Amino acid sequence: MTGTKQKNGFTLVETVVATFVFSVVVIASQGVFGKALMVIKSGAAAQRVQESVQYALELMARDIRVSGISADQEDATCTLSQLTLVHPVLGMVIYRHDSTAVERTVDGLSGHITADDVLINSLSFCVRHAGFDGEQTRVTILLDAIYNSEKASEQKELRVQTTVSLRDYETE
Repeated sequence: MTGTKQKNGFTLVETVVATFVFSVVVIASQGVFGKALMVIKSGAAAQRVQESVQYALELMARDIRVSGISADQEDATCTLSQLTLVHPVLGMVIYRHDSTAVERTVDGLSGHITADDVLINSLSFCVRHAGFDGEQTRVTILLDAIYNSEKASEQKELRVQTTVSLRDYETE
């Protein structure tokens, strides 16, 4: 078996080609991984905004359903910036926009009901049939929120509108 050449390893050219192919694959997968990470962060930001707004709306809706609303708050043009309720247990409850958050005031004690990393751009209320016209009182809440992030790709905006009717409905 003389004259047969045995290969015991890789040549320099094979090693360079393999390294080049491996580098191309790693760089391509790194770009895909980076995009996937950006999508995950964006989804988390959107979820954070939605959770904060949903909590605020649920709290407002719960208080609106059981409270009384005075006829002087009747506003069908949705320009009411503050909603004052007469709650049967808590007393006077006020909801308003406090520059960056939704503020809830119960008997003089105020606090924000939205997360600190969620900015509330606007909050307004439409109150219909708050008088004694035989119609059920309805309150429409309009809210614009955005996730507070330095990166533009993570800023997720959410606009919500919901209508809540009072449970105290008297028929003739």
